[in-house]
Amino acid sequence: AWHQANRFAVRQMWCMHCATLQPVAKRCVSCSKDMATYFCKICNLFDSAANRPIYHCPFCNVCRVAKGLGIDMFHCMRCNACISTRLKEHKCMDNSLDSDCAICLDKLFFATRPIFMLKCGHVMHRDCYNSYVTTNFQCPLCRKCVCDMSMVWKKFDDVWAHVAAQHQNVPCDILPLACNDCQAHSQTSRPAGLPDSLGTLPNKCPHCGSYNTTTTMT
Repeated sequence: AWHQANRFAVRQMWCMHCATLQPVAKRCVSCSKDMATYFCKICNLFDSAANRPIYHCPFCNVCRVAKGLGIDMFHCMRCNACISTRLKEHKCMDNSLDSDCAICLDKLFFATRPIFMLKCGHVMHRDCYNSYVTTNFQCPLCRKCVCDMSMVWKKFDDVWAHVAAQHQNVPCDILPLACNDCQAHSQTSRPAGLPDSLGTLPNKCPHCGSYNTTTTMT
């Protein structure tokens, strides 16, 4: 039966070509056959998958799927994570990978699936992110927007302009407003007695223009 083995504890290996028992290494000491295309003597990792570059990060002390540090990845010391060079201007968060994926709850530091860093700095598996954003626009941890919502906010602007025109002489309720994106606290006014169809219409943050806000109804 198949079982899991602690590869870090492996000290010897059999060569399947010449049946020689020997210390773990990339090449057989007897027949000189390569055991795999990639071998890491620190992780005891063998891999021969086609078109899958792998490198060992000395800071993470694990092997990761990419071409390597300084090529397509860099290690952020504050995040304690290997990050794509395309995200040089990312938002740092202390030990960002020392957590579970907020969607599937798997450990992120040893993830074998691609991970995705949100604008807020939180991290989740890319496939979890792709599934999550089909029905949500807020980070499940901090509630900030995870994608560009400017087109949606423009539609809300148009709706509110129409509501304001229809309720010019209606008294307004003044409500406290908290923005999930810029963290600002302010006040907003809404025409009193709005129909149920408009009762859930979000309010615009006067500081950053986001509709990712919450109010306390009194």
